[in-house]
Amino acid sequence: EKKKELKLLLDEDERKFRRKSVGLVSLIGELYKLHMLTPNIMHGCISTFLSQVAEEPLECLCTLLTIVGKELEHETGRREFDEYFAAINKLAQENNDSRVSSRIRFMLQDVIELRQKNWKPRRDENKPKTIEQVVKDAERDAAIESATQWSNQDSDGWQTSGNKYRTSGSSYKNTVEPSKL
Repeated sequence: EKKKELKLLLDEDERKFRRKSVGLVSLIGELYKLHMLTPNIMHGCISTFLSQVAEEPLECLCTLLTIVGKELEHETGRREFDEYFAAINKLAQENNDSRVSSRIRFMLQDVIELRQKNWKPRRDENKPKTIEQVVKDAERDAAIESATQWSNQDSDGWQTSGNKYRTSGSSYKNTVEPSKL
């Protein structure tokens, strides 16, 4: 029983370590995108992660490439990335290799697919919006609301509901057809 308890504590500590590692790598990636870190630092990180065939470094590699891959490949050229992705492909293809879990293999395949699609994600990430984005969205929504409100208004200012007998002008022509009486 003591052994099970220690195993649970160890697993929990490993999960915390992995989450912190991925968080730090995300921070490094975002700092690079803000031009606070150089491409050489990024290449050093990628090389370090690729040299260690273990769960945590490979998960960090996938996170880093997802964040900075497009910009880094554009800045440094395709040749270096071809070498990285040759190694990543090799790791992703090893089905019976006990060193790489299926979860990490699928993460590697997702990064490969992301690069093949020119770094366009399958779905947008759900990130918090900046204040400017919130204001812009509110203005856009208000403009749409205003446009739909005015489309139901006659030239005399009265709002009307949809009417199949309505003509293009504000005057109504025979709403009742005499021939059908």
